[in-house]
Amino acid sequence: MCVCVCVCVRERKRERRKEENKGNERAERWKYIEERDFYYDYETFVPGKIAKTNEEIIEIIKNKDFNMNKNKEFRKDFLGMADGESAKRISLFIESKLK
Repeated sequence: MCVCVCVCVRERKRERRKEENKGNERAERWKYIEERDFYYDYETFVPGKIAKTNEEIIEIIKNKDFNMNKNKEFRKDFLGMADGESAKRISLFIESKLK
């Protein structure tokens, strides 16, 4: 898997350079991906539509243009440890170290 990720990252960097030469908006996305990167292809990986503006987000919500089952699966697979108590645990940890 590590080799695939490295190859994928190199390929993305090449693609980004091509896009920068064209001077279109995709260059910014590739720059962001290169800096932050993902293990999966972002556009096919996320469980819903990708909105680029607030207006697009509003339209997606108004039209109920999303699949809650996909969102639940995504949360279960990738956010299983998210329980809403992370900040509390960090705060308690820091307090314990300060004593």
